[in-house]
Amino acid sequence: MFGEYSIWGRCEKAKIGPAINFSHDGLNWTWQTPDDISYEKNLKPYCGKKILFLTRYPLDVVVSNWAYFRYLNAHYQNSVNAFIKDPVHSVEKFVRFHNLWANHRSEFPEIMLLRYEDVRNNPKEKFAELIHYLGFNYDEKLLMEAINFASLENMRGMQKSLKDVPFLKTKNYIYIGDENNPESRHVRKGEIGGYRKYLDPDMVDHYEKIIGLNLDPWFGYEAPVA
Repeated sequence: MFGEYSIWGRCEKAKIGPAINFSHDGLNWTWQTPDDISYEKNLKPYCGKKILFLTRYPLDVVVSNWAYFRYLNAHYQNSVNAFIKDPVHSVEKFVRFHNLWANHRSEFPEIMLLRYEDVRNNPKEKFAELIHYLGFNYDEKLLMEAINFASLENMRGMQKSLKDVPFLKTKNYIYIGDENNPESRHVRKGEIGGYRKYLDPDMVDHYEKIIGLNLDPWFGYEAPVA
């Protein structure tokens, strides 16, 4: 499900379907700033497509990105408080990208918003909604098997022993960097509101206000997540 290199991508190119593509929608994390994001570049290519828009509270996203770039990707060496001020990784970039989608969502009649927090709190209900949205029926037992398989606990276990998971052992999706550093892994904490443990309190207050005032209410983040 990861772009044209996956089995689904090949099905799409061969026109034998079904085709599901996962994308960060042209977002670049080395040079792109809020000013580089536009309707023409980031939305227009998806007109006419069925869109599942996955999102998470911006400050949790920033901290997660920082941990990745600091400890796994190793392309960033400074603190998370410096990271959030970098326009390439900023909350302002998140707001710009999201508001474009919110403002133009009438052009995408088959768009579904799915928030990380809702899936964490109600995985069965939200996964069932997702399956219906994709146009499929489901078996209750198989639904729960999929949810349990994708749990944080199970992913942490797979992360520690990739050699025992045949379809992941040659992939880099959930690898561990430094075994002794809990931040150096793809499957980290999965917390809601965990950013408060990383950012300085004054920065938390500052950016929570920016999000509450500027991010479109469609996303439901007018108030900070608990």
